[in-house]
This record gives sequence, C-alpha cells and structure tokens, in this order.
Amino acid sequence: MTNSLNWEMDIDKLYNGVTDFIPKRDLNILAPAVRRALHQAQARRQLQAKAEARGQMVAKLFALLAEYEPNSGHLPICADCKSIRDTRDHWHKPEVFFMDRLGLRFTHGICPVCVGKYFAPEKQPES
Repeated sequence: MTNSLNWEMDIDKLYNGVTDFIPKRDLNILAPAVRRALHQAQARRQLQAKAEARGQMVAKLFALLAEYEPNSGHLPICADCKSIRDTRDHWHKPEVFFMDRLGLRFTHGICPVCVGKYFAPEKQPES
C-alpha cells in the first residue's frame, strides 16, 4: 500500500519491481488485488513446474538415446509392427518401452486415415 500524493508517484514504484499496488485512498480494491496476486503466483508456479517437468523429460530422452549410439538420435524400431529393440536385443511395443523407461503413458484413438481403413462408409441401397 502506498500513500503517494499522485498516480505518477505510484507508477514510479512499478519501476522498482513492484507488480501491483493499492493506494490507501483505494482500499476497496485491496481484496480483488490480493486474489489476482495469488492467482498470478499460482499460475507462475504451475508454468515453472511444467517447464521443469519438460526439462526432466528431455534429459531422460537424451539419456535413453545415448544408451544406443551417442549423438545419433536413432532408436531401433521394427518397420512393420513398430516394436522398439532395447539394448539387450529384446523387442517391446512402444507403449511398454516408453512407459518402462520414461514413465510416459499413451492414450489411444484412431486417426482419420485409419478410420477409413477399418470403418468404410456403409453402401447406400440402390433405389
């Protein structure tokens, strides 16, 4: 809170790192300002946590790739069934491989191209 004589003096305080201020003459806006500050702090913490999690996942991916051929960026994968070979020459479905090594979980759906393969439109009866 501030007791500055004018808004220009209040604005000068923002240059010193203050993100918000409530003049004593406007205490009626204190509660909304506190709620906004708490919400912004929570949003910053969530963004920071997501960025840290993303960084950890990237580090895990690079470590996984380094187990194969350092700096190659390649994983051995079956051209047909898409199973991935581990460093002990065992083959795993991608869902299992990435869950075991990185903790990734997959959701499953069907893309528009595959819908056409498996669910062909019904033929309309001829009139």
